[in-house]
Amino acid sequence: MKRASFNILLSVIMVAYAAILLLSNLSHKSVELATVPGSYAAQFADEKKISNFKLSDSNKNYFDLRYEKFEYDVSNGKIILKEYAGVSSDLIIPMEYEGWKVIGLDGDFLKNANNVKTVFIPKSVADVRLKKNQDITIRCLKDSAFIEPLKENGWKVEVINDSELPNIFLEKLDFEYNVIGSSVEVTAYTGKDRLVVIPSHINGMPVTKVSFDLLDNYTGVVFPDTVTEIIGKAKEYHIPTMVIIEFIFTILAFVLSIITINIFMPRFARDAKEFMLTGAQMLVTILYFVLQALFSVLVTYGIINIENIIAIVVNCTLLIVFLFYVFMLDGGRSHVQKVQANRAEATSWMKEFKLSCADLADGIEDADVKKQVGRLVEEIKYSDPVSSIQLEGINEDMAEAVNQLKNALKDSDKDKSIALTDNALKLVKERNRLCKSLKH
Repeated sequence: MKRASFNILLSVIMVAYAAILLLSNLSHKSVELATVPGSYAAQFADEKKISNFKLSDSNKNYFDLRYEKFEYDVSNGKIILKEYAGVSSDLIIPMEYEGWKVIGLDGDFLKNANNVKTVFIPKSVADVRLKKNQDITIRCLKDSAFIEPLKENGWKVEVINDSELPNIFLEKLDFEYNVIGSSVEVTAYTGKDRLVVIPSHINGMPVTKVSFDLLDNYTGVVFPDTVTEIIGKAKEYHIPTMVIIEFIFTILAFVLSIITINIFMPRFARDAKEFMLTGAQMLVTILYFVLQALFSVLVTYGIINIENIIAIVVNCTLLIVFLFYVFMLDGGRSHVQKVQANRAEATSWMKEFKLSCADLADGIEDADVKKQVGRLVEEIKYSDPVSSIQLEGINEDMAEAVNQLKNALKDSDKDKSIALTDNALKLVKERNRLCKSLKH
Protein backbone atom coordinates (compact mmCIF):
# COMPACT_ATOMS: atom_id res chain seq x y z
CA MET A 1 0.00 0.00 0.00
CA LYS A 2 1.42 3.38 -0.95
CA ARG A 3 2.07 5.81 1.87
CA ALA A 4 -0.33 8.44 0.53
CA SER A 5 -3.09 5.85 0.19
CA PHE A 6 -2.53 4.70 3.75
CA ASN A 7 -2.71 8.29 5.04
CA ILE A 8 -5.94 8.94 3.19
CA LEU A 9 -7.52 5.68 4.35
CA LEU A 10 -6.55 6.26 7.99
CA SER A 11 -7.79 9.87 7.86
CA VAL A 12 -11.15 8.84 6.41
CA ILE A 13 -11.55 6.17 9.10
CA MET A 14 -10.65 8.70 11.83
CA VAL A 15 -13.09 11.35 10.57
CA ALA A 16 -15.91 8.81 10.31
CA TYR A 17 -15.12 7.43 13.75
CA ALA A 18 -14.99 10.89 15.34
CA ALA A 19 -18.27 11.95 13.73
CA ILE A 20 -20.10 8.80 14.82
CA LEU A 21 -18.63 8.80 18.33
CA LEU A 22 -19.28 12.46 19.10
CA LEU A 23 -22.62 12.94 17.38
CA SER A 24 -24.12 9.75 18.76
CA ASN A 25 -23.06 10.65 22.31
CA LEU A 26 -23.81 14.38 22.17
CA SER A 27 -26.76 15.31 24.34
CA HIS A 28 -28.08 18.42 25.99
CA LYS A 29 -28.28 18.74 29.71
CA SER A 30 -31.03 20.83 31.26
CA VAL A 31 -33.00 21.04 34.46
CA GLU A 32 -36.78 20.71 34.54
CA LEU A 33 -38.52 23.93 35.52
CA ALA A 34 -41.86 24.48 37.23
CA THR A 35 -43.39 27.86 36.45
CA VAL A 36 -46.60 29.84 36.75
CA PRO A 37 -48.37 30.07 33.36
CA GLY A 38 -47.84 33.49 31.78
CA SER A 39 -44.89 34.36 34.02
CA TYR A 40 -41.45 35.44 32.88
CA ALA A 41 -40.01 32.07 33.97
CA ALA A 42 -42.55 30.26 31.77
CA GLN A 43 -41.50 32.37 28.77
CA PHE A 44 -37.83 31.73 29.61
CA ALA A 45 -38.43 27.96 29.58
CA ASP A 46 -40.26 28.14 26.25
CA GLU A 47 -37.54 30.24 24.60
CA LYS A 48 -34.75 27.95 25.84
CA LYS A 49 -36.79 24.84 24.95
CA ILE A 50 -36.47 23.52 28.49
CA SER A 51 -38.91 21.01 29.96
CA ASN A 52 -41.47 23.04 31.88
CA PHE A 53 -44.14 21.89 34.33
CA LYS A 54 -46.82 24.56 34.55
CA LEU A 55 -48.21 25.07 38.02
CA SER A 56 -51.96 25.12 38.61
CA ASP A 57 -53.47 27.70 40.94
CA SER A 58 -53.41 25.31 43.89
CA ASN A 59 -49.83 24.27 43.16
CA LYS A 60 -48.88 27.90 42.79
CA ASN A 61 -50.02 28.59 46.35
CA TYR A 62 -48.39 25.42 47.62
CA PHE A 63 -45.01 26.45 46.23
CA ASP A 64 -45.32 30.08 47.35
CA LEU A 65 -42.30 30.07 49.66
CA ARG A 66 -41.67 33.14 51.77
CA TYR A 67 -39.02 33.99 54.27
CA GLU A 68 -39.68 36.51 57.03
CA LYS A 69 -37.95 37.61 60.20
CA PHE A 70 -39.85 37.97 63.46
CA GLU A 71 -39.13 39.08 67.00
CA TYR A 72 -40.34 36.39 69.39
CA ASP A 73 -40.35 34.96 72.91
CA VAL A 74 -39.77 31.28 73.64
CA SER A 75 -41.42 29.49 76.54
CA ASN A 76 -41.40 25.71 77.05
CA GLY A 77 -40.38 25.14 73.45
CA LYS A 78 -43.24 27.30 72.08
CA ILE A 79 -43.14 30.71 70.45
CA ILE A 80 -45.20 33.85 70.71
CA LEU A 81 -44.34 36.24 67.90
CA LYS A 82 -43.74 39.70 69.35
CA GLU A 83 -43.26 41.95 66.34
CA TYR A 84 -43.03 42.07 62.57
CA ALA A 85 -41.31 45.01 60.92
CA GLY A 86 -40.93 43.70 57.38
CA VAL A 87 -42.37 45.09 54.16
CA SER A 88 -44.68 42.27 53.04
CA SER A 89 -48.17 43.29 52.01
CA ASP A 90 -49.45 39.70 52.32
CA LEU A 91 -47.95 38.31 55.52
CA ILE A 92 -47.95 34.58 56.27
CA ILE A 93 -47.73 33.47 59.89
CA PRO A 94 -45.72 30.22 60.14
CA MET A 95 -46.84 27.20 62.13
CA GLU A 96 -43.23 26.73 63.22
CA TYR A 97 -40.33 29.13 63.41
CA GLU A 98 -36.68 28.17 63.92
CA GLY A 99 -37.74 24.72 65.11
CA TRP A 100 -40.38 25.81 67.64
CA LYS A 101 -44.14 25.73 67.35
CA VAL A 102 -45.82 29.13 66.96
CA ILE A 103 -48.80 29.33 69.34
CA GLY A 104 -49.62 33.03 69.48
CA LEU A 105 -49.32 36.62 68.29
CA ASP A 106 -48.60 39.47 70.70
CA GLY A 107 -50.91 42.50 70.79
CA ASP A 108 -48.26 44.79 69.26
CA PHE A 109 -47.21 42.27 66.64
CA LEU A 110 -48.37 44.52 63.76
CA LYS A 111 -47.55 47.86 65.36
CA ASN A 112 -44.80 48.74 62.84
CA ALA A 113 -46.07 46.67 59.91
CA ASN A 114 -46.95 49.63 57.73
CA ASN A 115 -47.15 47.71 54.44
CA VAL A 116 -49.21 44.74 55.60
CA LYS A 117 -52.67 44.53 54.01
CA THR A 118 -53.47 40.86 54.62
CA VAL A 119 -52.36 38.39 57.32
CA PHE A 120 -52.64 34.60 56.82
CA ILE A 121 -52.95 32.91 60.23
CA PRO A 122 -52.96 29.09 60.54
CA LYS A 123 -55.44 27.59 63.01
CA SER A 124 -52.59 26.16 65.09
CA VAL A 125 -51.88 29.72 66.28
CA ALA A 126 -54.63 29.81 68.91
CA ASP A 127 -53.52 32.72 71.11
CA VAL A 128 -54.08 35.79 68.92
CA ARG A 129 -54.00 39.02 70.93
CA LEU A 130 -53.83 41.52 68.09
CA LYS A 131 -54.92 45.06 68.91
CA LYS A 132 -57.56 46.61 66.75
CA ASN A 133 -56.45 47.63 63.27
CA GLN A 134 -59.13 48.41 60.69
CA ASP A 135 -56.76 48.49 57.67
CA ILE A 136 -55.64 44.85 57.75
CA THR A 137 -57.65 41.78 56.71
CA ILE A 138 -57.18 38.51 58.59
CA ARG A 139 -57.46 35.39 56.46
CA CYS A 140 -57.84 31.98 58.10
CA LEU A 141 -59.62 28.63 57.99
CA LYS A 142 -63.27 28.50 59.10
CA ASP A 143 -62.65 26.41 62.22
CA SER A 144 -59.93 28.69 63.63
CA ALA A 145 -60.52 29.45 67.36
CA PHE A 146 -59.55 33.10 67.12
CA ILE A 147 -62.16 34.20 64.55
CA GLU A 148 -64.83 35.41 66.97
CA PRO A 149 -62.46 37.24 69.34
CA LEU A 150 -60.97 39.11 66.41
CA LYS A 151 -64.34 40.05 65.00
CA GLU A 152 -65.43 41.29 68.41
CA ASN A 153 -62.31 43.44 68.48
CA GLY A 154 -63.17 45.03 65.15
CA TRP A 155 -60.96 43.01 62.80
CA LYS A 156 -62.05 42.14 59.30
CA VAL A 157 -61.86 38.36 59.03
CA GLU A 158 -62.03 36.45 55.74
CA VAL A 159 -62.55 32.69 55.86
CA ILE A 160 -60.68 30.71 53.14
CA ASN A 161 -60.39 27.12 51.96
CA ASP A 162 -57.40 24.89 52.67
CA SER A 163 -56.05 25.26 49.13
CA GLU A 164 -55.98 29.04 49.41
CA LEU A 165 -53.73 29.16 52.47
CA PRO A 166 -50.02 28.99 51.58
CA ASN A 167 -48.73 26.07 53.62
CA ILE A 168 -45.01 26.30 53.02
CA PHE A 169 -43.01 28.79 55.01
CA LEU A 170 -39.25 28.97 54.99
CA GLU A 171 -37.95 28.42 58.51
CA LYS A 172 -34.37 28.48 57.20
CA LEU A 173 -33.21 30.44 54.19
CA ASP A 174 -30.98 28.20 52.04
CA PHE A 175 -30.18 30.97 49.61
CA GLU A 176 -27.65 33.73 49.25
CA TYR A 177 -29.13 36.97 48.01
CA ASN A 178 -28.63 40.68 47.38
CA VAL A 179 -31.16 43.39 48.09
CA ILE A 180 -31.59 45.67 45.09
CA GLY A 181 -33.80 48.59 46.01
CA SER A 182 -37.11 47.10 47.06
CA SER A 183 -36.52 43.69 45.47
CA VAL A 184 -34.20 40.72 45.94
CA GLU A 185 -31.70 38.94 43.67
CA VAL A 186 -31.05 35.30 44.58
CA THR A 187 -27.40 34.53 43.79
CA ALA A 188 -26.85 31.00 45.14
CA TYR A 189 -28.59 27.97 46.62
CA THR A 190 -26.87 26.55 49.70
CA GLY A 191 -29.28 23.77 50.63
CA LYS A 192 -29.06 20.07 49.91
CA ASP A 193 -32.47 19.36 48.35
CA ARG A 194 -32.32 18.46 44.68
CA LEU A 195 -35.72 20.07 44.12
CA VAL A 196 -35.09 23.79 44.54
CA VAL A 197 -38.02 26.09 45.22
CA ILE A 198 -37.17 29.75 44.70
CA PRO A 199 -38.93 31.86 47.37
CA SER A 200 -41.31 34.50 46.16
CA HIS A 201 -40.41 36.89 48.99
CA ILE A 202 -37.47 37.37 51.32
CA ASN A 203 -38.01 39.65 54.27
CA GLY A 204 -41.14 40.92 52.64
CA MET A 205 -39.42 41.93 49.38
CA PRO A 206 -40.24 40.12 46.14
CA VAL A 207 -37.58 37.95 44.51
CA THR A 208 -37.30 39.35 40.99
CA LYS A 209 -33.92 38.06 39.80
CA VAL A 210 -32.26 34.62 39.88
CA SER A 211 -28.60 34.54 38.88
CA PHE A 212 -27.11 31.14 39.76
CA ASP A 213 -26.30 28.11 37.65
CA LEU A 214 -29.41 25.94 37.32
CA LEU A 215 -27.47 22.87 36.12
CA ASP A 216 -25.90 21.95 39.45
CA ASN A 217 -27.37 18.43 39.73
CA TYR A 218 -30.88 19.64 40.49
CA THR A 219 -33.88 17.50 39.58
CA GLY A 220 -36.00 20.60 39.20
CA VAL A 221 -36.31 24.31 39.98
CA VAL A 222 -39.62 25.95 40.89
CA PHE A 223 -39.97 29.64 39.99
CA PRO A 224 -42.54 32.03 41.50
CA ASP A 225 -44.27 34.56 39.27
CA THR A 226 -42.40 37.40 40.98
CA VAL A 227 -39.22 36.56 39.03
CA THR A 228 -38.67 38.88 36.05
CA GLU A 229 -35.07 38.03 35.17
CA ILE A 230 -33.10 34.76 35.07
CA ILE A 231 -29.32 34.83 34.61
CA GLY A 232 -27.62 31.48 34.80
CA LYS A 233 -26.96 28.42 32.70
CA ALA A 234 -30.10 26.34 32.34
CA LYS A 235 -29.12 24.22 29.34
CA GLU A 236 -25.88 23.01 27.80
CA TYR A 237 -24.63 20.39 25.40
CA HIS A 238 -23.00 17.49 27.16
CA ILE A 239 -20.57 14.74 26.17
CA PRO A 240 -19.92 11.98 28.73
CA THR A 241 -16.48 11.91 30.33
CA MET A 242 -15.83 8.39 29.03
CA VAL A 243 -16.44 9.56 25.45
CA ILE A 244 -13.99 12.44 25.90
CA ILE A 245 -11.34 10.08 27.34
CA GLU A 246 -11.67 7.58 24.49
CA PHE A 247 -11.80 10.31 21.85
CA ILE A 248 -8.53 11.79 23.15
CA PHE A 249 -6.74 8.43 23.19
CA THR A 250 -8.04 7.52 19.72
CA ILE A 251 -6.89 10.88 18.33
CA LEU A 252 -3.51 10.17 19.96
CA ALA A 253 -3.43 6.75 18.29
CA PHE A 254 -4.23 8.37 14.94
CA VAL A 255 -1.49 10.99 15.31
CA LEU A 256 1.09 8.42 16.42
CA SER A 257 0.16 6.15 13.53
CA ILE A 258 0.62 8.98 11.01
CA ILE A 259 3.94 9.99 12.60
CA THR A 260 5.18 6.39 12.69
CA ILE A 261 4.32 5.71 9.06
CA ASN A 262 5.46 9.05 7.62
CA ILE A 263 8.44 10.05 9.76
CA PHE A 264 9.95 7.16 11.67
CA MET A 265 9.53 4.54 8.98
CA PRO A 266 11.55 4.87 5.73
CA ARG A 267 9.94 5.35 2.39
CA PHE A 268 8.60 2.09 1.05
CA ALA A 269 10.53 0.49 -1.76
CA ARG A 270 9.05 -2.01 -4.15
CA ASP A 271 11.55 -4.75 -3.31
CA ALA A 272 10.70 -7.47 -0.82
CA LYS A 273 13.73 -6.77 1.37
CA GLU A 274 12.52 -3.29 2.27
CA PHE A 275 9.01 -4.60 2.97
CA MET A 276 10.43 -7.25 5.29
CA LEU A 277 12.19 -4.49 7.25
CA THR A 278 9.22 -2.07 7.46
CA GLY A 279 6.22 -4.40 7.21
CA ALA A 280 6.28 -5.41 10.88
CA GLN A 281 6.15 -1.78 12.03
CA MET A 282 3.33 -1.15 9.59
CA LEU A 283 1.30 -4.07 10.95
CA VAL A 284 1.91 -3.06 14.59
CA THR A 285 0.80 0.51 13.83
CA ILE A 286 -2.41 -0.61 12.12
CA LEU A 287 -3.12 -3.14 14.88
CA TYR A 288 -2.69 -0.49 17.60
CA PHE A 289 -5.02 1.96 15.89
CA VAL A 290 -7.68 -0.71 15.29
CA LEU A 291 -7.51 -2.03 18.88
CA GLN A 292 -7.68 1.51 20.30
CA ALA A 293 -10.71 2.42 18.18
CA LEU A 294 -12.41 -0.91 18.96
CA PHE A 295 -11.87 -0.53 22.70
CA SER A 296 -13.21 3.01 22.65
CA VAL A 297 -16.39 1.86 20.90
CA LEU A 298 -16.90 -0.99 23.37
CA VAL A 299 -16.65 1.24 26.45
CA THR A 300 -18.43 4.34 25.15
CA TYR A 301 -21.47 2.34 24.09
CA GLY A 302 -21.59 0.35 27.32
CA ILE A 303 -20.71 -3.04 25.83
CA ILE A 304 -17.92 -3.11 28.41
CA ASN A 305 -18.86 -1.39 31.66
CA ILE A 306 -15.80 -0.06 33.47
CA GLU A 307 -14.86 3.00 35.49
CA ASN A 308 -13.15 5.96 33.84
CA ILE A 309 -9.87 5.29 35.65
CA ILE A 310 -9.83 1.67 34.44
CA ALA A 311 -10.41 2.87 30.88
CA ILE A 312 -7.46 5.27 31.20
CA VAL A 313 -5.24 2.43 32.46
CA VAL A 314 -6.22 0.18 29.51
CA ASN A 315 -5.66 3.00 27.02
CA CYS A 316 -2.24 3.77 28.50
CA THR A 317 -1.34 0.07 28.40
CA LEU A 318 -2.17 -0.14 24.69
CA LEU A 319 -0.11 2.98 24.08
CA ILE A 320 2.92 1.69 26.01
CA VAL A 321 2.81 -1.71 24.28
CA PHE A 322 2.59 0.01 20.89
CA LEU A 323 5.55 2.29 21.62
CA PHE A 324 7.58 -0.65 22.96
CA TYR A 325 7.07 -2.75 19.84
CA VAL A 326 7.59 0.16 17.46
CA PHE A 327 10.91 1.10 19.01
CA MET A 328 11.95 -2.54 19.38
CA LEU A 329 11.17 -3.22 15.72
CA ASP A 330 12.89 -0.01 14.71
CA GLY A 331 15.97 -1.14 16.64
CA GLY A 332 15.85 -4.52 14.91
CA ARG A 333 15.44 -2.88 11.55
CA SER A 334 18.40 -0.58 12.22
CA HIS A 335 20.50 -3.57 13.26
CA VAL A 336 19.65 -5.48 10.08
CA GLN A 337 20.46 -2.44 7.97
CA LYS A 338 23.76 -1.98 9.77
CA VAL A 339 24.69 -5.62 9.18
CA GLN A 340 23.70 -5.29 5.54
CA ALA A 341 25.75 -2.12 5.21
CA ASN A 342 28.75 -3.77 6.78
CA ARG A 343 28.33 -6.78 4.53
CA ALA A 344 27.99 -4.58 1.47
CA GLU A 345 31.12 -2.67 2.48
CA ALA A 346 32.96 -5.92 3.10
CA THR A 347 32.08 -7.36 -0.31
CA SER A 348 32.31 -4.18 -2.37
CA TRP A 349 36.02 -4.53 -3.25
CA MET A 350 35.65 -8.11 -4.43
CA LYS A 351 32.59 -7.23 -6.49
CA GLU A 352 34.47 -4.49 -8.27
CA PHE A 353 37.49 -6.78 -8.76
CA LYS A 354 35.32 -9.51 -10.24
CA LEU A 355 33.75 -7.04 -12.65
CA SER A 356 37.16 -5.79 -13.73
CA CYS A 357 38.27 -9.37 -14.46
CA ALA A 358 35.10 -10.63 -16.12
CA ASP A 359 36.31 -9.83 -19.67
CA LEU A 360 39.98 -10.65 -19.09
CA ALA A 361 39.94 -13.66 -21.48
CA ASP A 362 38.11 -11.84 -24.25
CA GLY A 363 40.09 -11.16 -27.39
CA ILE A 364 42.97 -13.61 -26.61
CA GLU A 365 44.00 -15.44 -29.78
CA ASP A 366 46.46 -17.95 -28.33
CA ALA A 367 44.53 -21.04 -27.24
CA ASP A 368 46.83 -21.98 -24.35
CA VAL A 369 46.85 -18.50 -22.91
CA LYS A 370 43.10 -18.13 -23.40
CA LYS A 371 42.46 -21.40 -21.60
CA GLN A 372 44.67 -20.51 -18.67
CA VAL A 373 43.25 -16.96 -18.32
CA GLY A 374 39.69 -18.34 -18.61
CA ARG A 375 40.45 -20.64 -15.71
CA LEU A 376 41.65 -17.61 -13.72
CA VAL A 377 38.45 -15.70 -14.52
CA GLU A 378 36.36 -18.63 -13.30
CA GLU A 379 38.37 -18.90 -10.07
CA ILE A 380 37.92 -15.17 -9.44
CA LYS A 381 34.21 -15.34 -10.29
CA TYR A 382 33.48 -18.03 -7.70
CA SER A 383 35.95 -16.94 -5.05
CA ASP A 384 34.78 -15.80 -1.58
CA PRO A 385 33.27 -12.30 -1.91
CA VAL A 386 33.94 -11.26 1.71
CA SER A 387 36.75 -8.86 2.41
CA SER A 388 38.35 -7.53 5.58
CA ILE A 389 41.36 -5.70 6.94
CA GLN A 390 43.27 -8.99 7.20
CA LEU A 391 42.82 -9.51 3.44
CA GLU A 392 43.98 -6.07 2.33
CA GLY A 393 47.53 -7.27 1.62
CA ILE A 394 46.60 -10.21 -0.57
CA ASN A 395 43.90 -8.15 -2.26
CA GLU A 396 46.56 -5.66 -3.31
CA ASP A 397 48.81 -8.49 -4.53
CA MET A 398 45.92 -9.94 -6.58
CA ALA A 399 45.13 -6.55 -8.09
CA GLU A 400 48.79 -5.99 -8.98
CA ALA A 401 49.09 -9.49 -10.47
CA VAL A 402 46.04 -8.94 -12.68
CA ASN A 403 47.33 -5.54 -13.82
CA GLN A 404 50.66 -7.13 -14.80
CA LEU A 405 48.74 -9.87 -16.63
CA LYS A 406 46.76 -7.30 -18.55
CA ASN A 407 49.99 -5.61 -19.67
CA ALA A 408 51.49 -8.96 -20.72
CA LEU A 409 48.36 -9.82 -22.70
CA LYS A 410 48.51 -6.41 -24.31
CA ASP A 411 52.10 -7.12 -25.38
CA SER A 412 51.09 -10.64 -26.61
CA ASP A 413 53.84 -12.15 -24.44
CA LYS A 414 52.70 -15.77 -24.17
CA ASP A 415 55.20 -17.12 -21.68
CA LYS A 416 54.93 -14.12 -19.39
CA SER A 417 51.12 -14.18 -19.64
CA ILE A 418 50.98 -17.85 -18.60
CA ALA A 419 53.44 -17.28 -15.75
CA LEU A 420 51.50 -14.26 -14.46
CA THR A 421 48.22 -16.19 -14.80
CA ASP A 422 49.59 -19.04 -12.70
CA ASN A 423 50.79 -16.54 -10.09
CA ALA A 424 47.35 -14.90 -9.99
CA LEU A 425 45.68 -18.31 -9.58
CA LYS A 426 47.89 -19.05 -6.61
CA LEU A 427 47.00 -15.73 -5.04
CA VAL A 428 43.23 -16.36 -5.52
CA LYS A 429 43.50 -19.79 -3.95
CA GLU A 430 45.56 -18.39 -1.09
CA ARG A 431 42.95 -15.68 -0.56
CA ASN A 432 40.13 -18.27 -0.43
CA ARG A 433 42.13 -20.24 2.12
CA LEU A 434 42.58 -17.12 4.25
CA CYS A 435 38.85 -16.32 4.02
CA LYS A 436 37.99 -19.77 5.19
CA SER A 437 40.37 -19.60 8.12
CA LEU A 438 39.05 -16.19 9.18
CA LYS A 439 35.49 -17.59 9.42
CA HIS A 440 36.44 -20.27 11.95
